[in-house]
Amino acid sequence: MKNGLPNINTSSIRNESRSKQPATRSKRNSERKAILAGGTSALAVINSYTRRLTLTHYENTLFELIRSNADMMNDLRMLRQLKLPDWYVAAGYVRNYIWDRLHGYERRTPLNDIDVIYYDTNATDECLEKEYEELLARQTGTSIWSVKNQARMHIRNGDAPYRSVEGAISHWPETVTAVAIRLEEDDRLSCLSPYGLDDIFELRVRRSPLFKDSAYYESRVEGKNWRALWPKLEILPG
Repeated sequence: MKNGLPNINTSSIRNESRSKQPATRSKRNSERKAILAGGTSALAVINSYTRRLTLTHYENTLFELIRSNADMMNDLRMLRQLKLPDWYVAAGYVRNYIWDRLHGYERRTPLNDIDVIYYDTNATDECLEKEYEELLARQTGTSIWSVKNQARMHIRNGDAPYRSVEGAISHWPETVTAVAIRLEEDDRLSCLSPYGLDDIFELRVRRSPLFKDSAYYESRVEGKNWRALWPKLEILPG
């Protein structure tokens, strides 16, 4: 184990998205043609392909880390049973765990809350979210569950309506917070990360491009005391 991470052979890590391989192969063929054509479009393709390779590497590492934690896998199985539309568990539940592992901590840093998000335009009553929170509290014996339908959260945040869960979390304050996971019906893990996983794995905190309030971002990060909890973090100004 190195830096708190399990020994993972990254050259042979399985790709949990095998069903997407045919489309990926077709896309790669298109990219090869663009590269052979030369010019700025080829450079853009190379940069894009490199970013996807980095994302795939970090995504597979994320999946390995999640699967190595029995408690997290039990949480994901329980959440899956709720059948919430397009659900994920996000923010500190994922972010803090990765930082703990990268810092070599043997125990997880206690969570203030567990953010469960979903997207349902047909049932936006906040009372429904409270019912799910109470159900989860009864099942787990902890009251830190926070369940939010992202189809209505734009109202509180003063944004235009979000069209998806990904659209919603792309407006969250930090790129490292805009990371979400779920367990699919076939037991594959899925990850939603509109800004990629580079920042969270490289211990870098930055303001999300769509979150415009720099002062709030800086105040929030300072108030969370992240640097004291995870001293290896690089926190960028807003």
